[in-house]
Amino acid sequence: MSSQNEGPVIGTTVGHAVAQDFIALASNLGSEAGIPPLPLGMPSHLSHALAWSGADFIHEANYIYLLTEANLAEISTALAYFKGLELDGDLVSRENFPLPALGVTLDSLSREVHDGRGFCVVRGIDPHKYTVEDLTLIYLGVQAYIADQRGRQDSRGNMLDSRLVMNFGRAALLGSVNHPRKPTLPVLTEKQREALDAVEAAARATELHIATRAGDMHFINNLAVLHRREGFVDGESAMEKRHLVRLRCRSTERGWRIPVPLQREWFDAFEREWDRIWHLEPMPDAFFPLRKYPN
Repeated sequence: MSSQNEGPVIGTTVGHAVAQDFIALASNLGSEAGIPPLPLGMPSHLSHALAWSGADFIHEANYIYLLTEANLAEISTALAYFKGLELDGDLVSRENFPLPALGVTLDSLSREVHDGRGFCVVRGIDPHKYTVEDLTLIYLGVQAYIADQRGRQDSRGNMLDSRLVMNFGRAALLGSVNHPRKPTLPVLTEKQREALDAVEAAARATELHIATRAGDMHFINNLAVLHRREGFVDGESAMEKRHLVRLRCRSTERGWRIPVPLQREWFDAFEREWDRIWHLEPMPDAFFPLRKYPN
């Protein structure tokens, strides 16, 4: 949209001029001029580790944990130990992937994800040093210390999703060129569209950009932190192709209480007995089974 447009956004992104208006409004919070009062019961300010902005993280070390050589050696030992048990790959847990020293750090990061700022990055795994099966076992082993449960991505039982779906994007409410909104659905009101603008503008005004490296593991509290990804262009060589997967996980101990409207989805993802499919390679229709025998 051009900077001349005014009013609610009709498209899939907030316009620059609209964003600047909301950012200016947000920066003036606390003054009385022209700002409507907060709804009854809403706090005037938030005092919590989750109430951060990107400017609060000047140094990557504030949210990225860089694995040490000792950590990597411990991971390799844990990998060998688990493989020696000859268990199905999706049975990786804290008990059979022992990380006595690194596990303490990962437990601290788990608390940060669930009760602190809501996210962290674990960096230092070189994906080119391992087979695709071993690399996945390492990721699952580390993940088990952050959140012990793994959920399905969809009704087909996919566990690793290479097609990230934006669950809180505009397209589901406004439609897009590729996914037009059904004409039978009610049209959003002007105030509802303005609310979408306000949420996105506030998010963009306070966002943190993370430059992802190969092998990075991002852990994000999906109930607490809005997140998105920028577009990318693959290079020519196989080493320049991006393979980004998502694992849905939950901590039995620290996981947030699930709102009633979402409880059925969470049950289907984490509790219901379905077949599980693990896509380890960036190929739409191929996968390596992590189970030794058919279910």
